[in-house]
Amino acid sequence: MARESGYPAAGVASNAPDLKRILGDAYSAFSKLKQFGCDEGLDRLLVLLSCRSARVHSPKGKEWVLELRRADSHELMLGGLSLKQARAKIAKARRALKAIEAELASLDNVALWWRAAESGTAWRQERRVLMAGLTARLDEFSRVLRRIGPKAHPDVSRKIERTIRYVHERTGQYHDAEVAEVLSAAMGMPVPPGYPEFPDALSLKAWRRKHGLAGKSGILKA
Repeated sequence: MARESGYPAAGVASNAPDLKRILGDAYSAFSKLKQFGCDEGLDRLLVLLSCRSARVHSPKGKEWVLELRRADSHELMLGGLSLKQARAKIAKARRALKAIEAELASLDNVALWWRAAESGTAWRQERRVLMAGLTARLDEFSRVLRRIGPKAHPDVSRKIERTIRYVHERTGQYHDAEVAEVLSAAMGMPVPPGYPEFPDALSLKAWRRKHGLAGKSGILKA
């Protein structure tokens, strides 16, 4: 059965010792998935899902720690703001721009410009360019926020989806009970804020259907 590109490659030394520590009692469910046909790629997907931080090196040799469980949150992407707060800030900025525009427009015909007609024309043109530029930036920011959507942790959803797809492609079935158990163990308890919870097979099945990962006779929707 063909494997989707981008999965961790099989054939590299297994992370089984680390995975036993990570999964705990859920390691038996992981062993079943291996018996069903999964290989080392599943090990790596679960280790990746369990990671809380990673060391990052720059080309100049600098090193820092990336907090993976915050890196996919709106608060980190938006400088500490939630999605709702960012949208409120944009709305407030738009109101402020309208107020500023009204105040600046009131200066169009002050006596200062009467001394030179071209000065008044230049002032109005510069004002229009400035306001149009600021409005365009707010419009661009709004478009970006619309693409982000309401998910608090879009990255973890992709990791979960890759794991589900991998199991399905390797075994031809979803194995919701076993997959729910290993996913829950890999994410850890308590589940980080915004992360989905999979206490049983039904909860994972509902998550799959919500995210378009469902089909009859083992056919996976793209």
